[in-house]
Amino acid sequence: MGTNTKKDILLTITMLVSNRPDTTEKCLASMQPLLNAIPSELIVVDTAGNEECMEIVKKYTDKIVHFKWNNDFAAARNAGLRKAKGQWVMYIDDDEWFEDISEIVNFFTTGKYKEYVTAAYVTRNYTDHTGKGYNDRNAVRLTKLTPETEFKGRIHEQLDPLYEPTYYAKAFVHHYGYAFESQEELYEHSWRNINLLTEARLAEKDNWMAGAHLIQEYHAVKEYFSLIAVAKELRTANDCFIYGRNDFTSYATVMEMQAYIDLKRYGEAYALGKEMLKESRLLLNAHVFLSYLMPEVCLKCSDYKEALEYCKLFWEYYEKWKENENECCARDPFGLRTRYLNEPEFALLHMIEIHAYVEDKEWDKAVEAFQQIKWAFTQVTISNTFSDLIRLIANTEYEDKYAEALEVFIRGDGTRQYLEELISQQKGEEKQKVLFCISQVPSTDLDIMRYKMQYALLSGDRQMAESLLTQWKDLNYSMFFPDKEYWKGLRNMRINLTPWLSDVGIHDWITLTEALFDQFPNEDCENIFQVLSQGMGQTDIRMMHLIGLQLEKRLLENNMNLENPDYLGMEEIWKELYRIASLWVSCAAMLYQDTVFQGELQSALPPRYRFAWLIFQANAVKEDIRSFVRKVAEAAKAYLTMDEVCRYILRCCKAEAEEV
Repeated sequence: MGTNTKKDILLTITMLVSNRPDTTEKCLASMQPLLNAIPSELIVVDTAGNEECMEIVKKYTDKIVHFKWNNDFAAARNAGLRKAKGQWVMYIDDDEWFEDISEIVNFFTTGKYKEYVTAAYVTRNYTDHTGKGYNDRNAVRLTKLTPETEFKGRIHEQLDPLYEPTYYAKAFVHHYGYAFESQEELYEHSWRNINLLTEARLAEKDNWMAGAHLIQEYHAVKEYFSLIAVAKELRTANDCFIYGRNDFTSYATVMEMQAYIDLKRYGEAYALGKEMLKESRLLLNAHVFLSYLMPEVCLKCSDYKEALEYCKLFWEYYEKWKENENECCARDPFGLRTRYLNEPEFALLHMIEIHAYVEDKEWDKAVEAFQQIKWAFTQVTISNTFSDLIRLIANTEYEDKYAEALEVFIRGDGTRQYLEELISQQKGEEKQKVLFCISQVPSTDLDIMRYKMQYALLSGDRQMAESLLTQWKDLNYSMFFPDKEYWKGLRNMRINLTPWLSDVGIHDWITLTEALFDQFPNEDCENIFQVLSQGMGQTDIRMMHLIGLQLEKRLLENNMNLENPDYLGMEEIWKELYRIASLWVSCAAMLYQDTVFQGELQSALPPRYRFAWLIFQANAVKEDIRSFVRKVAEAAKAYLTMDEVCRYILRCCKAEAEEV
């Protein structure tokens, strides 16, 4: 607690406190170095009467103003401001705390404050509780205190009047006030703000700051039409172009264009961007952000040449922005730079360039754009235009630079199915070239190795195929689930998988083969059978299981189609069914003790084997139609895959009985 007299107070810090004890402590502790370094006072405005918070506050100050909350932030601030005795005033909230306040300390201790009349620092507004998503906003939070100084605005209140020059500090406060636990919580907060801001604008027609904040809140709740209406009002108001308000005009223009994009109204977005990029009164910020959005809009309108022109314009504006970064950041009150001027967003811009060049078949230029992407930032964004990458690879010579990008993509969450679909769309030489590129990726990732195997089989490289099989020491079932070309390649190259499958236990073998036969149609299963059965004797349980799977697949896909010319009829179908059942029963007998077929132990059998045993029993009582029907009906319930076959047999039995 400070001991300074009223006469020597240099800085007054006013702080609103509600009911956030955790962050209140953080806030007060983070400001302590400043309070200790200079003659200062801390005034806390209590807006909630939270006893726990007040006990924390009392450890730092005895200057507490109790304010009855009335939904007016400016009124609450002014209640504390009226008690201020400092030459300067700074304000802060109880849900903000400094990461490092030393720059603000130096501003006062070095006398630098004498060169300025206002100062700003950065509020880092987090969008989630992980701390990864945020936007930085420059906020003027310090000013010389004059008799006219006051807060204005029921919400998103600001000091007024504010004069130049302004010192812009890079020091920042953490702020999680916009990080919500759910979408519902976000919407509730934004709609509260929308109501307050609307009231403020009705009371003050020229409150352009309230209008800009209203745009921000409408964007949060995706009320794009309302956003556009307010943005148009700010954009077309002539007095908004005067210094001090131009910030809001620029922001409104960019957000209006973004709203058109979000609504997929690309024609209107294009018209607005083209018009406003000619407006010299707009800030450089607006020009750099608008030129960033224009390539995407042109791409959506299939104007690839113009998309490239606006990409070029963006890079020109961005170079100017970097030359004037401090001033541009200062005139970016809502932190749009965080949204647009970062590496992931630049990756998206390069991808637009790639797409435009690929569409025009300018392969060399596409490669140049490809090289500009920092792939470490693009595990997700790369998927947006991976088809361009595939086309680029298929039409240019392979270079090492592709390997990193391909591996990043393949490792990306949710992208593998997408990649599988894209590769399956490639034909002939293009597919082979793409797979060759992937085969050069130095990785033991299972998916990459599967693609390498596809290339080896497609190109007829038997040595490579066998080498890959050897690398699969710990066999993973997913390696056996590529497209049908994989199995055709194995069959055509007559590769015997027995050496690599010899260590697979019989139960794992059964699980694997059943999954394969369930996934693929009969034609592909014929190839799978030929590959997996190599080197096996007819009495091998693995061979018996494979034959059973093959016969079952044929029966289900061919023989049960009544319109199929190869339709066998009831008697032949029963013979096939009994043949299959006999194989399953033999397999079960080799896997389990014979006692498993007796009594209640039957229920412990896998469905396929339980079904087989019931069919086996049905055949033994075939002459007793009632017993036969009962066993077949029981079998249908045991193994639903064969339900249709069993029901057909039962219908035939019923028809036969009716004739008798």
